[in-house]
Amino acid sequence: MKKLLLLVTALLTAEFAAADECQSWGCSSLINTLLIYADGTVKVGTPLLETNANCTPADGGYYFTLSPTAVRREEQYSALLAAYIAQQKVQMVIVQNSNPCEINYIRLDSNL
Repeated sequence: MKKLLLLVTALLTAEFAAADECQSWGCSSLINTLLIYADGTVKVGTPLLETNANCTPADGGYYFTLSPTAVRREEQYSALLAAYIAQQKVQMVIVQNSNPCEINYIRLDSNL
């Protein structure tokens, strides 16, 4: 009975936990790298394959970029930094066909 309860709990947990993924729209994952350049460019890396997104990732396929000219750059950077520090998953949706991959918007959600 105890084993059955553990199995049911594991299945329910797995069903409701969102999987890490990179697809044509972008990535949903933990952030493992933040690179901040003097010109204001921020590059964001995950442990996944950013090349699955419908854009050209920076530096040989490893990073999405947050442009220094983005309208809500400070808010987006703050969200990325908070997610990185808290080890919280973040969903980064990219600008389709951008080169390098430019982050369009960021989603923080406790259900990710």
